[in-house]
Amino acid sequence: MNKIKLKIPYGKQDITISIPEKNFFQSLEISESKKITDVDKAVEGSLSDPISSEKLEKISIGKRSASIIVFDITRNVPNREILHPILKIIESAGIKKKNIKIIVATGTHRPNTREELQYLLGREIESKYQIINHDCHSQTDNIYIGKTKSGYPIKINKNFMEADLKILTGTIEQHVWAGFGGGCKGICPGIAALETIMATHNPYMLDEDSVTSGKLDGNKFYETIIEVAKKVQPDFMCNAVLDRNKNPLAFFSGDPIEAHKEGS
Repeated sequence: MNKIKLKIPYGKQDITISIPEKNFFQSLEISESKKITDVDKAVEGSLSDPISSEKLEKISIGKRSASIIVFDITRNVPNREILHPILKIIESAGIKKKNIKIIVATGTHRPNTREELQYLLGREIESKYQIINHDCHSQTDNIYIGKTKSGYPIKINKNFMEADLKILTGTIEQHVWAGFGGGCKGICPGIAALETIMATHNPYMLDEDSVTSGKLDGNKFYETIIEVAKKVQPDFMCNAVLDRNKNPLAFFSGDPIEAHKEGS
């Protein structure tokens, strides 16, 4: 029997699997694109020209505390390149380092270890800022803020809700249910309580024809995530788009909903 060999990403390396040729239909891959030569300049350019939003500098004025969502070890995000200029901007606006929290959007995943946090954020950020692994199971760390139109309870990490300034970071990429990941998925399921995650990821929702990869308009799952996000009211977003080799192609900053749409 003829077999097809395929490489599958696994952790920090690839593994090779073999499947019968008769079972192989097609391999979908991201097309080659020209990567950014100066990533820092690209991030700064995105932050200085936000989409459907005032600049982060202006939004930060008068704020006393800030919380920034980052995705966990299961997602590829150029965190250091995104976080350094954001932290510089909000601290220059008067928010003290001790009042800044970086919340790891674990969803239902396990907490990230210190070694993983250093890998994700860099030792400098990991050592100087308060880093919080979201715990979806906690009865005290997640607070109730209302319901969706369908009656789903919305419980969100209180450290994010209590901040004066709420910022999302992440990577925009195709997602099997949400159309495209990143954006407000950092809130739900990222920092939502298990009750909210299970309600919004119920089998009836995921079985909807509209719930599919690469589609935002009319996608019921995406619309529910946005409904949750509007209750949370994040202030700003900076997301990256990566190529097949995980190199940044572009950055989209500004309004968490509109900037995400622009980058999708």
